Amino acid sequence: MLEKYFSASKTLRRLRAGISGPHVDAFADDLERDGYAPTSAVRYIRAAAHLGCFVQRKGGVLKDINLNMLDSFSRHLRRCRCPHFKRGKISYHQHFGAKLFHHHLVGRRICPNEPVQNPTPSPALVTAFCNWFRTHRGVKEPTLRQYARGATDLLRTLGEDVGQWNARALRDFLLERARQCGTSTAQKLITSLRAFLRFLSFRGECRDDPLSRYPLWLTGGSRDCRVVCQRKR
Repeated sequence: MLEKYFSASKTLRRLRAGISGPHVDAFADDLERDGYAPTSAVRYIRAAAHLGCFVQRKGGVLKDINLNMLDSFSRHLRRCRCPHFKRGKISYHQHFGAKLFHHHLVGRRICPNEPVQNPTPSPALVTAFCNWFRTHRGVKEPTLRQYARGATDLLRTLGEDVGQWNARALRDFLLERARQCGTSTAQKLITSLRAFLRFLSFRGECRDDPLSRYPLWLTGGSRDCRVVCQRKR
């Protein structure tokens, strides 16, 4: 139920309005069942409502939502003029929330189940990292997916020869990603990359301890996250 995540009656009425409204309560229940953090669930529910608003303003209905529509919605976000939704820096949550809502609608037989092309396989190091992190930390799948996204993006940007990484390349990667998202998302990215770097050190993938070669503002705690967020502005 939406009341688990929202208390303002005005917000509840708005989220339950429009073409996505009849389905957001069940979507919220799915998010809770699947173990998503409340802060993430709130963003995904708002993304579901935004997607419904976008489709309705185009004259469509829920069953029209498909992979092409989701791509169109992603392009729409930066120039958005939908009521009650802010235009500006777009976090990953809005894209992913729309995809989760579409998956929910497919499961309810409201949207057709489109054949999906084979996804690009994760790098071997990321697969090993996920297995290691799942075994030794017992993390839930939503958290694991988040950590895997950051590690995959890092490997594909800097290359899979981690021994060639340097502090400047990592710093540039983090600051570029931080410019594209909000503070909370940037903090989560840093946390996930710290875990990945520790895994690389544990595996002996680098000639020396990677944490000793990377900037201090990456390897510390919450204070370091704030430093990155200040640098991106």
